[in-house]
Amino acid sequence: MKTWKITICLGLLIAVSILLGVWIGRRSALAKNDQQAIAQTWHKRAIKSLNDKLSLTEPQRLRVDELMSVAVKDFQSLKEATLSREREIIQQLVKAVEAELTDEQRQKFATMKPKDHEITLDLLRVEDTKKE
Repeated sequence: MKTWKITICLGLLIAVSILLGVWIGRRSALAKNDQQAIAQTWHKRAIKSLNDKLSLTEPQRLRVDELMSVAVKDFQSLKEATLSREREIIQQLVKAVEAELTDEQRQKFATMKPKDHEITLDLLRVEDTKKE
């Protein structure tokens, strides 16, 4: 009698876990896509806002649209360069820490240190200590 109850409970727990995992994974993927679309969304909203408030002529709207496109590309390039530089700094930090370790510590650190694809600022878990 108890065996079937345990089996049903475990089955439900597994099903809920799978569904929750799929839901979290999907939300994560959507959030990533949303981040990529932010620049384009900002661009469209900014153009609409300027046009609504300033009643831009068609040539003005086209020129402002062109200027914003350039700015969005510049922002995206800056973000990519920043991420690349962050990765370099963290890799330098990892090498510097390794240089300070004993052989035994280096072996342990080798299992702890991040892989290249894992290197992000989140790795440092640095919180802003400034109070506003």
